Amino acid sequence: MTARKPAAHTGEGKAEHPGHGSGEMHHEKKGKYQFVTGATLAALEDRVHQLIDEQSNLVLKQVLFAQGTGFVAVLERSA
Repeated sequence: MTARKPAAHTGEGKAEHPGHGSGEMHHEKKGKYQFVTGATLAALEDRVHQLIDEQSNLVLKQVLFAQGTGFVAVLERSA
């Protein structure tokens, strides 16, 4: 029997499988926080820089590693 990967939760409470798409979670432009995942730290870094370039009101707050999900960046939207 193969173990299932747990669903990753977006900031809006919606679940999305961590392997969906290019390995990153769905982004919502609502709310104060935005969560981004990446399979590698380099991929996550590239995506975070791209998002900050597109939306200058985003600030990187924390990066962590979650077993089964990968690297996770927490971005905060300033008012």
